[in-house]
Amino acid sequence: MLVTHIAVVDNDDTLLLLLTELFAAKAWETLPHRDARTAFAVLKREQPDAILLDLRLNAAVSGWDVLHQLKMDPGTRSIPVIVWSGAIDDLRHKETWLAERSIPTLEKPFEIDDLYETIEAALSHKVQELAYEQREGKPTCGKEKRSRDRVTDGWRPGPP
Repeated sequence: MLVTHIAVVDNDDTLLLLLTELFAAKAWETLPHRDARTAFAVLKREQPDAILLDLRLNAAVSGWDVLHQLKMDPGTRSIPVIVWSGAIDDLRHKETWLAERSIPTLEKPFEIDDLYETIEAALSHKVQELAYEQREGKPTCGKEKRSRDRVTDGWRPGPP
């Protein structure tokens, strides 16, 4: 059985718990991470199917920093990232930049249906890209899969 792994990088413990419950209802496994300073290394190692990334993490490293690392590294740039924040002005200020890189956004507070739809769209896009690459005989980043039953390649929004 395929297990979808969604990483959530956010410093709000209550929200992490809520998302774990919401994702369980969809049979998704949550990989919560609250420390922005170590998020990139953990995400690179774990290779989740998608990442929900908060912009403001109350640390020396911001969500923007983590996003930049993810999109610059060949081993993580194909993982779909959904940027979300309660800092609506920050999201709107970078809206065009994010859209040009096919990085979806969610505003906090969020509607549960919007959360599900955004994640499902990112996962669907990733699967379509993988199928295209396999059909065209193109490499899928050359990275190893953590598990043979997981999709970890294919979505290339480009570096930030």
